[in-house]
Amino acid sequence: GKLSNTRYRVSLTHQTNPGVVIGSGREGSGVMLSLAQKALNNKLDVRLNGSFASFVSTILPSYGAESQFENLFYQAFKRNTTDPVYNDQGDYYQSMRDFAYYNPMAILGYTSNVVTTSYVNIGVGASYRISNHLLANATFGYSNNNTERNYVQEPEAFDRVGDVSYTDVEQNGIKTNLNLCVSYSKAVFSNSNIDVSLGFSNRVYSSEMNRDDSGSEKETYSQLGSQSVYAKASYAYLQRYSIGALLNKDFSKTSFRY
Repeated sequence: GKLSNTRYRVSLTHQTNPGVVIGSGREGSGVMLSLAQKALNNKLDVRLNGSFASFVSTILPSYGAESQFENLFYQAFKRNTTDPVYNDQGDYYQSMRDFAYYNPMAILGYTSNVVTTSYVNIGVGASYRISNHLLANATFGYSNNNTERNYVQEPEAFDRVGDVSYTDVEQNGIKTNLNLCVSYSKAVFSNSNIDVSLGFSNRVYSSEMNRDDSGSEKETYSQLGSQSVYAKASYAYLQRYSIGALLNKDFSKTSFRY
């Protein structure tokens, strides 16, 4: 939509994607917002963009399992499809050969692998026209991605392996980005132009992982940060020929914790 000095846009989404195996799939919702506002006789321009989404996925063990014995598709193709699903006692049939393998129905019935993912992205920007030739800009961005995985493999159908479940796996990634810039642009004579910019940027990325593996807690934390200061100038002639110069200084910092 649009008002006299305001432009905005809002969208809502919802997805339901069933998987190829019963019990698997992905479902989630999201919202997006975009807003732009002019003020101070159109000298000030403020922008806001944001999005949020959350998805829940049920992933059955078809790859990356603890071993081939818990791989659903491996067992489905490996087994003779005429093998009985249940034994005489009504339990899932465990093994019928000299090697260990598991009935795909047991994998479906006794394995839970639920992954919850959420995304948050926010961007704010502003520009102010100080004069006809001087412009100031500032932008800030923030993003946060969280993933929580709960994997439970109950030992009822996997007595040869036992309970190899792990639960409460959380991963968090946060990014922030700040940019400040002042630029000067002026036409010289009637066929050339001069541009000069001074700027500063700060970027930080941090991630954290907590894993409770059969009662054993593990934690990893890392943070990467960098700052930049720059100055650049350019001269253009006839909008065809140009020459420029750039000075840049970077600073960085890294930290880890286990």
